[in-house]
Amino acid sequence: MTESMHDFVKAINEAKPRWSAEGVTLRLGMEADYFPGSEQMLKELVGIYEWDYVIGSVHYIYGWGFDNPDTQDHFENYNLENLYRDFFMMVEKAIRSNIFQFVAHLDNLKVFNYRPDERLLLPYYENIAKALVETDTATEINAGLYYRYPVQEMCPSPTFLDVLIKAGVPLTTSSDSHFPDDIGAFIDVNTRTLLEKGVTEIATFQKKKRIMKPIKDSHPF
Repeated sequence: MTESMHDFVKAINEAKPRWSAEGVTLRLGMEADYFPGSEQMLKELVGIYEWDYVIGSVHYIYGWGFDNPDTQDHFENYNLENLYRDFFMMVEKAIRSNIFQFVAHLDNLKVFNYRPDERLLLPYYENIAKALVETDTATEINAGLYYRYPVQEMCPSPTFLDVLIKAGVPLTTSSDSHFPDDIGAFIDVNTRTLLEKGVTEIATFQKKKRIMKPIKDSHPF
């Protein structure tokens, strides 16, 4: 974070009427990194403001920011199956903390294409799906790794997405926009993917309450 959270909240709330006049409902949301043991501190921090949603995410393991291009060589130091096991255990803890309305990019550890045989990951996929269902937490289909990183794949992977859909996990779509022009990137592609897989509703959020809305494929492909 490079700006004051107060200033961010103020800017979004002040912009709501302007966007409403254009027919756009602006929601207030924040992504928060999850670190085991910091749950109470994080609850207090996000409790200061009235968010429409708080997104949970995991970007660090063993104190290492694994999506940093400057440190990607660290993958060579680990047994990948064990690394993914520990990563998914942390993701499950984030889900079961009940702090977040949805948990983001569930398999972003694949960012630089260091990944074991995906068949070895299926039990972890099932555990994550179970945790999301049991805590009534949503997740997303996120385009960030597809257009910004070497793996060039959506989060979750197609196989992981199938596990989540089969379990009935609520889904939303995200473009992982780090710059204004990224907003909405590949949302049409992921909307089509969900429709092709029989998903007919998408999760939206207001005052931390999930609202499921029907999705339609309105884009010419």
